[in-house]
Amino acid sequence: MTRTLNLGRSRETAIGEPMARLVYLSACAIPRGKGHFRAEIADIISACERNNTAADITGILIHDRGRFIQLLEGRPAAVTAVFSAIRRDSRHEQVTILLQETAGHRLMPDWSMAFLNAEETPLHGNEASGWLDLDSDELIARLQQARDELSVMRLPLAVRRKTSA
Repeated sequence: MTRTLNLGRSRETAIGEPMARLVYLSACAIPRGKGHFRAEIADIISACERNNTAADITGILIHDRGRFIQLLEGRPAAVTAVFSAIRRDSRHEQVTILLQETAGHRLMPDWSMAFLNAEETPLHGNEASGWLDLDSDELIARLQQARDELSVMRLPLAVRRKTSA
């Protein structure tokens, strides 16, 4: 079964209000197999939809060959709080900040947290290049490419069957 989740609505930070942009890379520590990975990703996206919407955080989470690359954008205090929680999350190891800056606009204004599994939907162009090797302009371009390839997120979820008593 495929469940389509539209995880956001267009948001922009108020004029003159500072906005933080943070991109990090981490090693995925979620065990593969028996649907565990999909269940954990579904849990992450569900928590992002709930928590990020309340905190006015937008972004994208990409799983690419055993790594997570995530963009968080929003008010500086909110981004810091979310990133602190991510650093403590046991599903991530070796968390490395790739970009941290003040931004004038959101790259992902429509997504509480979009998700792209780059193993199933490869990013085109410079995909052989590692994320650590990208300068800030290339990193932003790759994130925008991922955004442009997403119209809605499609996340296969396990089907729960009703049991009769």
